[in-house]
Amino acid sequence: MFFDSYFFLLLFLPVAIVGYFLLGRLLPHSPANRLFLLLCSLWFYGSHGLPFLLILFSSAVVNYLLAAAMGKQGRKKGLLLIGLLFHIGLLVLFKYFDFFLETFNSLTGLHLPLLRLIAPLGLSFFTFQQIAYLVDRFRGEAPLFAPLDYACSLCFFPYIMSGPISLHTEIVPQLRCRENRFFQWENFSKGLVAFSFGMAKKVLLADTLGQAADWGFTWVEGMNTPTAFLVMLCYTLQLYFDFSGYCDMATGLGLFFNIQLPQNFDSPYRAFSVREFWKRWHMTLTRFFTRYLYIPLGGSRKGRLRTYGNTLLVFLVSGLWHGANWTFVLWGFLHGLAQIVERIFEKPLEKLHPAFRFLGTFAFINLTWVIFRAPDLHTAFTFLGNLFRVDLGVIDINLTAHFDFAELLWLRLSFMPTLERWNLMLCLLFIGFCLFASIQLKNTHERLAAFRPRLPLMVCCVLLLFWSVLSFSGVSGFLYVMF
Repeated sequence: MFFDSYFFLLLFLPVAIVGYFLLGRLLPHSPANRLFLLLCSLWFYGSHGLPFLLILFSSAVVNYLLAAAMGKQGRKKGLLLIGLLFHIGLLVLFKYFDFFLETFNSLTGLHLPLLRLIAPLGLSFFTFQQIAYLVDRFRGEAPLFAPLDYACSLCFFPYIMSGPISLHTEIVPQLRCRENRFFQWENFSKGLVAFSFGMAKKVLLADTLGQAADWGFTWVEGMNTPTAFLVMLCYTLQLYFDFSGYCDMATGLGLFFNIQLPQNFDSPYRAFSVREFWKRWHMTLTRFFTRYLYIPLGGSRKGRLRTYGNTLLVFLVSGLWHGANWTFVLWGFLHGLAQIVERIFEKPLEKLHPAFRFLGTFAFINLTWVIFRAPDLHTAFTFLGNLFRVDLGVIDINLTAHFDFAELLWLRLSFMPTLERWNLMLCLLFIGFCLFASIQLKNTHERLAAFRPRLPLMVCCVLLLFWSVLSFSGVSGFLYVMF
């Protein structure tokens, strides 16, 4: 069950909303509504497999018992160490063991058998959320919440699989707030705006771009430069609208339940530097690494070399967090290196015209996304070679065919009977619109900050939802669920 599925939209979500607020009104002094929300969240997560649910349950129980035991003085460091080893061990077992073993086999010539375990969906997200709570308990920055509140915050279905990486201290007080037990039209209206725009980004934009990008990374050999350039843009924009769409939908779902989630996305392609990009992209992941890795390592307080080393280490870990592949490691290394270069040449870079800084940053982001998307380093380098060898051939019709929208068939038959030329025009217009939208249009948080309940906005949201539902073509899932 994903957000972009009929079952979720037409059955699960209405049941969850009605049940939550009905129990909140009928039993105002009982935690029944939070228990119901927890059961709905477990239903949502468990729909992907009972073993995943058991791993989540085991992880939560261990973490809560360790957090509870931290109330006793003199044992905190040992308990924190046990918790970190447990959670990192889970990540290594399910995500990285085979990767390390394959690397060892290739270096030694051995053929040790792989485990081939399937990682639970959202493992990296709920593991980091629990590590954050454990560290905050160790620092004395978080109280011991009731088991129900802790579980409800951890398993809240809008973010359990793809973030944002929320802190329990952000969510639990909102869950316990008496006013939030009752339905609020303003929050529901804002939630509808965020959810409908997010759904449209995912279904109407990201999935279309994704089909073209998938084709391109499957047929890398012999691809000419214009085709490679458009495929690169397709993936850059697919990832943007897929992740941005998920974040918007999660924000909207949270508002349906009167829960304000932390902002996770702030138009990152507007950035004028790689450092600024990471202040706008996956903001809660950046916050996690800053608070729980970069600062404990010394941050920027212990000299330049230590700062550069800490920065590089954080981004290597960030690369590995995204997946067990040398492509992610290289991607993380390049982003860390770029931040170091920006620190070293900070003053000369600031003197450049903003247009050059923007274009340089956007070009770097695009090129590194190629490495991020490629299944292996050979494919990544082949793709980049196609970009830079300047083979100015005709754009491949197999790429533009993915933009032959059935909704516009009547228009093509009326004005442009040549299919190839029509598809090329639609391809360029679609990519151009997506570029414009990702950089120039207001993002969802900007829209919500200026929200006013107006009829045109309501009609737009309803039309976007209706069009998105009609465009469901099976359950496609979200890219960041894989991480």
